[in-house]
Amino acid sequence: MKIRYLSSNLKVALVILLVLANSITMKMLEAQTAPVIGLHKNVPATHALLNANIVIKPGVIIKNANLILRDGYIEDVGVNVEQFQPMQLFTI
Repeated sequence: MKIRYLSSNLKVALVILLVLANSITMKMLEAQTAPVIGLHKNVPATHALLNANIVIKPGVIIKNANLILRDGYIEDVGVNVEQFQPMQLFTI
């Protein structure tokens, strides 16, 4: 299909569509490459579950234990586990 055979209204609509698509693409690229400016909320990635009953295996339970999670992994479990800051505490 050649552009010279299109009606003038269709040509204008096609040009507007191309300009909009180009501007949206440029905005998306700017958003991906812009540097981070200023301070950001730093939510601690460490959580503590306090006074929990931890089942180690069937029949073996640690009562009133603390479970420390860091970045989605269990870091420490026990009755006398140190609680350090910053962390989000959840009493069970």
